[in-house]
Amino acid sequence: MKILVMGGSRFMGLATVRELLAHGHSVTVLNRGTRAVEWPGPVTELRGDRNDPQALRQLNGLAFDGVIDLSAYTGEQTRLLLAAPGMKDVPRWVHCSSGAVYAPQPILPWKENGAMGPWSLWGQYAIDKLDGERSLQTRRAANLATTALRLPFVLGPANYVDREEFVFNRLLDDATILLPGDGQAVVQFVSTGQVAQAMVAALEVFSGSGWQVFNIAAPGFCSLEGFVQICAEITGKEPKLQRVAGGPTGGAGEVFNGGNAVFPFPNANYVLDLEAAAAAGISPKPENLKDMLHQALSFLESNPARRKWMRTPAELLHMETTHKFSIKE
Repeated sequence: MKILVMGGSRFMGLATVRELLAHGHSVTVLNRGTRAVEWPGPVTELRGDRNDPQALRQLNGLAFDGVIDLSAYTGEQTRLLLAAPGMKDVPRWVHCSSGAVYAPQPILPWKENGAMGPWSLWGQYAIDKLDGERSLQTRRAANLATTALRLPFVLGPANYVDREEFVFNRLLDDATILLPGDGQAVVQFVSTGQVAQAMVAALEVFSGSGWQVFNIAAPGFCSLEGFVQICAEITGKEPKLQRVAGGPTGGAGEVFNGGNAVFPFPNANYVLDLEAAAAAGISPKPENLKDMLHQALSFLESNPARRKWMRTPAELLHMETTHKFSIKE
């Protein structure tokens, strides 16, 4: 099939393009072209900002069998793409969404037909992701395959979100790791490879099936403290843990900010039910958390520039307030 990938030049996007090429599809990517990419096969590259309707006019006259949209963070971005010439009627559409669209429930795991949020812990991000889903659901015809895949925390080498490397860098340098609350919230993960497998499977399996949503994740889960313990086991380091009051974020704010956090995940349960994806035949190959983290550590150690890190302002604020340990620690 001829597939348009929105994004595609890093992390999940790059893995998805590779998966599409491995399945013999013809790939066109549209992104801003801010980084050079060595594709493992022929890829047509279009340069432009998806927020600019003029840039989207490049799609005029190009016929696609499917779209995989990895870079839509807002409903407006989705609506702009749907309004671009010829895009509204593309037969197959796979949209990257998030578990942040759910209203968190005490009974785990959360099913696709469960209560919808958006989840206030994720602030505007959750509002925008839910708006994107609703835009697709209401603006795409019922005879067109439109699939949203809801993901938990994504891990993988070269992660552009400071998650696994946040913990690894502090462990490797014998630095104290702050843990929000009791650190016992249960969380779930998915690898970039698994995302790519599910995206391509959804694209290939569904045709004329209308609106559908599926949770995609690796089987299994662990607590925040368990995540640190697994990282510590891999590195051979003894973790220095300091628990931090302040609710799920470990700070004064109610909205989690991944760019300024005391820990890369909030202390809030986040586990998705995976039965629907398995029944539909789009589940990725199982992958355990320890294997994901081994890959991330290997990449970190082979890229010395990524070993340079700084405490976040949220960490520094806690240290200055409590005086329980020095900045060096």
